[in-house]
Amino acid sequence: MRTLVLGLGNSIVRDDGLGLVVAEQLAQQVDVDLCRGRVAGLALLDCVAGYDAVIMVDATLTGVDAPGTIRSTDLSIPTARPAPRSRHGWTIPDVLVFGRHAGVELPSKIVVYTMEAGDMSDFGEGLSPQVEAAIPGMVRRIVGEQFSEPQRDPMVQ
Repeated sequence: MRTLVLGLGNSIVRDDGLGLVVAEQLAQQVDVDLCRGRVAGLALLDCVAGYDAVIMVDATLTGVDAPGTIRSTDLSIPTARPAPRSRHGWTIPDVLVFGRHAGVELPSKIVVYTMEAGDMSDFGEGLSPQVEAAIPGMVRRIVGEQFSEPQRDPMVQ
């Protein structure tokens, strides 16, 4: 299965760069293609077209959750709740709906992982301490949920 990890964000806007960091760490641990950057709006379609699966990683700033809180949304399921809003223009579901209607060959599996940011108001490199501390857990969660083979019960043939 051909999989793309799409790390969204901007590394010079503090925690907005967390998607880039997580994507790079995932690419070091599992066999995936990597796309990172400030991909926005319809440009997302160019990145994801032709893949079997896409894992998107981005920062959110809802003000509801504590910095470092991780959420995921499976956009492969037609009844999935809307993905958390991104700071990159169109929402991801908007882009996917447009792409499907335009006949773009989209992946059958699309999962978005987001982490609540602490600081996206200032220019500067580096992540806030809460977000930096949560990065390893996010990487482990994604690997466990998306790339680990399910364990077979040895008693079941």
